Amino acid sequence: MDEAFLKEMKVLLEKERERINEELARFDDRKKTAKEKTKLANDESAQQLGELGNERPLEDTLRKLLRDTLAALARMEAGDYGVCKYCQTAIEEGRLRARPASSSCISCKRTLTQEV
Repeated sequence: MDEAFLKEMKVLLEKERERINEELARFDDRKKTAKEKTKLANDESAQQLGELGNERPLEDTLRKLLRDTLAALARMEAGDYGVCKYCQTAIEEGRLRARPASSSCISCKRTLTQEV
């Protein structure tokens, strides 16, 4: 991969990391606010905490995306960004443009999703 492409991907990954961290901070702020309100009015706050529990899958997804993004940045620093972790072939640039945090080529990803 050429240097310009790697720089482009690094910028995208860093922006994604920032965006995800901001989203996760909102979850943390809302949890904190709901817990503080619990001290004041148990009934209303219990409902708010219940609503936050419904958002747990989204928060888990964001945490996974953050983990994948940080791993991609680490691979970039190590010099093996864009190499499939399963077959060690180059990941297509189109796939990386679509999902910069990808750690597998399309072929390996298809195989993995068919096994599940």
